[in-house]
Amino acid sequence: MGSAVVGLNVRDGRSPGFAADVKAILTNVSAHANAAGWPDFIQTCGDEPQGDAVDGSLAVGQAFAEARAALASTKVGRTSVFTSVLNVTSDYTAKLLAKNSSIDYIVINEHSAEAIKLLIANGHQWMLYNVRR
Repeated sequence: MGSAVVGLNVRDGRSPGFAADVKAILTNVSAHANAAGWPDFIQTCGDEPQGDAVDGSLAVGQAFAEARAALASTKVGRTSVFTSVLNVTSDYTAKLLAKNSSIDYIVINEHSAEAIKLLIANGHQWMLYNVRR
């Protein structure tokens, strides 16, 4: 999780040069999207990341946030992570749901009432998917 395809190489968001590559790509995509009247789009930075994958997802999110700020565009560069949040005290959850997280939208599957309260308290935009509860 938390990777992007550059040429034929897959690189982690923490790789040197990753943020510059994202900015270059989003510069071109943003210009085309604006000209074509495309709706805004959101980049998924992780699908149920755990452990070190959370750091990779957050690094990808940070690269997109920096690119978006440099472009002064809201059409591109917003980010999301799909995740389940049952234990709000785990290290990976604390990183993903922190107030200063680089992820714009938290999309949650399995969750607890505490998770919803934490999302709201930290000011995250969030939504549910595939909910079985």
